[in-house]
Amino acid sequence: VGNLWDSDSADSLKYVMGNDWVQVGDWITLEPGESLDMEILIGDSSHYSAYFLVVEEEGVEYERNRAGAPILPAFKTTELSHDMLDVVYKHLPIGEMICLTNGPVFCDYNTSARAAAPKEEEPEPSVPEDSGKEEIRTWTLADGHTTEARFINFFGGKLVLQNTKGKIRKIPPERLSAADVEYAELASPPDFDINFLKNFHQERFSGGYYDIAGWGRTPEDWGHYGVQLKQSSPGDYNHELQVEMFVVGRQIGRSKYILLDHQKTSFVPSEQEDRRFEYRSPRKVVIGRDEYFTDVHGEKYYGYLVEVVDARGRVIAMESSHKWLPRKLENLKKLSVGNYMADDCIRAYPDRPKKCPSY
Repeated sequence: VGNLWDSDSADSLKYVMGNDWVQVGDWITLEPGESLDMEILIGDSSHYSAYFLVVEEEGVEYERNRAGAPILPAFKTTELSHDMLDVVYKHLPIGEMICLTNGPVFCDYNTSARAAAPKEEEPEPSVPEDSGKEEIRTWTLADGHTTEARFINFFGGKLVLQNTKGKIRKIPPERLSAADVEYAELASPPDFDINFLKNFHQERFSGGYYDIAGWGRTPEDWGHYGVQLKQSSPGDYNHELQVEMFVVGRQIGRSKYILLDHQKTSFVPSEQEDRRFEYRSPRKVVIGRDEYFTDVHGEKYYGYLVEVVDARGRVIAMESSHKWLPRKLENLKKLSVGNYMADDCIRAYPDRPKKCPSY
């Protein structure tokens, strides 16, 4: 189609951006309150193509990269959200002459409603873990008498209580109020064996450009995660339990993690057949990798954390693939699915590719 964009600029075809020479357009003068029409024509021959549109303000000094090219701001009509920056940074190599967080915003529809530039979240102070030891409380007997004691456990169908002097006493449930019995039941949750489930398949691509040497598309793994809980202690438990599952991935060859899935569900153990509960996440997770010659990037499965909480909000069971994940659980709960994070489980931008591929 010929050369569609000619310019008298001395900087045109002088610097490389990505894997091609930068075309520089003519200066445009913007006047307050006046809009300018804009056309962008993009051609593509495969899924490897990428394009940058940057702007330069006259008289502004910009930081320069190692090649001496100015690092110019991207053309944008609004401040980019953290989610959008994640998408771009995942594929934008370090050192390119483009910056996403500086420069003007071109907006002719509502200049007063610009979103604030994204800021890094600060970690919350840690909360001491609950020791789980039952407190001394007042128990009401069927005859109206009360006693101050701490609940120990159920033994032989009776409640084992320890009074303020350390004396142990066994009381049948029928001799206590319904509220006291419920308290004791909640304080005696069952034990569980937790199994993490992965049901994944690999999809390969063929046909068209995928069959041409050098233009192939790498396979993708897709599927669903889940959890299976089996009660390992005897006795019925008639109260609802909440199960929370976190699935963590990691960038291939890089340091950042990603929250692949996060699900909550609930169940009552006594209502489950064979005291077994199984949950499959409805979220379809797709994990792929891009191979740009020697540079491979994408995500892969890393690990999981499963937490079981009772009606009092106490953790009664937990299973994790890595010991450090439970220590960062409070930060993990603040993330949304798809968020990238560092090893403190605080949201961060993904690590960027080291360089643009050369052809």
